[in-house]
Amino acid sequence: MIVFLTTAAWTAALTSLTGPGFGCALPEIRVESYDRIARQTQLPAATYVFCDLERLSGFDLQIAASLHHAIAATGLRTLNDPARVKLRYELLRGLAARGINPFNVYRCDDNPRPRRFPVFLRFETGHIKPLPALVPNQVALDQTIDELKRNGHVAASMLAVECTASDKIDGRWHKWGAFGVAGEAVLDHIAVDDSWLVKTGRWELLTPAIVALENEAVRDNRYAEFVTRAFAFANIEFGRADFATAGGKAMLFEINTNPFIYDLKPDPHELRRQTMATARQRLAGALHRIDSDRGGSVEVQPDVILTYCRRTRPSIAIAPPW
Repeated sequence: MIVFLTTAAWTAALTSLTGPGFGCALPEIRVESYDRIARQTQLPAATYVFCDLERLSGFDLQIAASLHHAIAATGLRTLNDPARVKLRYELLRGLAARGINPFNVYRCDDNPRPRRFPVFLRFETGHIKPLPALVPNQVALDQTIDELKRNGHVAASMLAVECTASDKIDGRWHKWGAFGVAGEAVLDHIAVDDSWLVKTGRWELLTPAIVALENEAVRDNRYAEFVTRAFAFANIEFGRADFATAGGKAMLFEINTNPFIYDLKPDPHELRRQTMATARQRLAGALHRIDSDRGGSVEVQPDVILTYCRRTRPSIAIAPPW
């Protein structure tokens, strides 16, 4: 059995793993909230995957780390140690320092002075779409941050990111999505848009050339080495990397530890149906390899933080609604 842990508001992101909609056979999987599992004294013997970490901050992240420590102490396998995972700011700063990413990121409460412009602003936690307007220079950035404060936004929650648009493929900007599972990389899909800000992509903009490229790349599991290295650097053992190429070189945007995995639905492009089937079968194989068939249950010994939270907090992990 594999148990994925998420915030209570976001268990739906992985529910396709628990039913027939995934498209191929999976091990027994449950999706549970931190709130429920953290209050249990007996847990089923399983592999526990800690998700949604980028939606947690402050004390909630410490609670998740305490829960991870308590479960790992029983001898069960765990993925994504919250105490070791590099979240968005630390990850992107580290990749820039090592020359892997061509852009850097700055906290908006730290008098940011980007080395190049334009920049865009986004929240440090969660997955809300970045603010769409590009900020062209330092004066405009200072004014934008002041305006955000006047409108009730906390600067400490915002990041300024140097904008590096992806290469264009058949006239569209692009973004790749690839899963990482315990050291295995699984290229999943491409998203394209007619804007530099590629979020979910616009499927009506897919051209035959892009569909053929996606199929070839997924079949060959292209970028596997880059994705594997990115996950290893981030100390993340499960999630989906969002990345693209700029000047032909891969750059990482983020690693989502609770990615939406949608039910598999027929695609109007026949070749894409083959592509998605290949990606799903490869991901299923990786999940089978982290499955635990131990059976039974274990007793979890809470530390002082978990004990305190069980007694005093109505909700253990509170996440933003995005």
